[in-house]
Amino acid sequence: MNVDFFYSDSFISSIIFSIIARRKIARVSFDYSSFAKYFLDKVSESNDSVYFIGSKQNEIEKTIGIFKSKYPNLKIAGYRHGYFKDENEVNTIVNNIIASKANFVICGLGTPFQEKFGTKLKNSYSSNIKIIYTCGGFLHQSSNKIQYYPHWINKFNLRWLYRLLKEKYTLKRILIQYPQFLFFSFYDHITNQFKNR
Repeated sequence: MNVDFFYSDSFISSIIFSIIARRKIARVSFDYSSFAKYFLDKVSESNDSVYFIGSKQNEIEKTIGIFKSKYPNLKIAGYRHGYFKDENEVNTIVNNIIASKANFVICGLGTPFQEKFGTKLKNSYSSNIKIIYTCGGFLHQSSNKIQYYPHWINKFNLRWLYRLLKEKYTLKRILIQYPQFLFFSFYDHITNQFKNR
């Protein structure tokens, strides 16, 4: 997959990678408690434009309305919901994004589709696009208010619990995928240590 950077977007994964790397790995997540606020603050002060893709139609419309209210100078090149009928529609949307001349694309289609979509977009020629960011559920979460997590949830790094209570589909992640991630992270690290001896 043609990815330039991977970021550790959870508190737990940051701890795990810090242990493995033997140096501090910061949490960088595209939500308003982390990188999204920095990005929106900066890009709204620039001449760059942003295309947003993800979530359901009614949710993305609400989210864009909130962004416009919070950042009146934000240049929105376009936006669209994150559901596609087939590969032809995916190709059409890629071409539409390129035609919009957006400088940044914020892509919240869920893993792994958002990464595949971003790769397809990146491999399509466009000299305007500087960076494509994947953002998971950020566009969906921002449809009610831009700061999804209450202050005390952020303070005590309980975002996983908050999402579990608000978004029932995250239960599978916490019970199955997170332990798998933990196992394979340490397994790969230990295996590579033995290979390098």
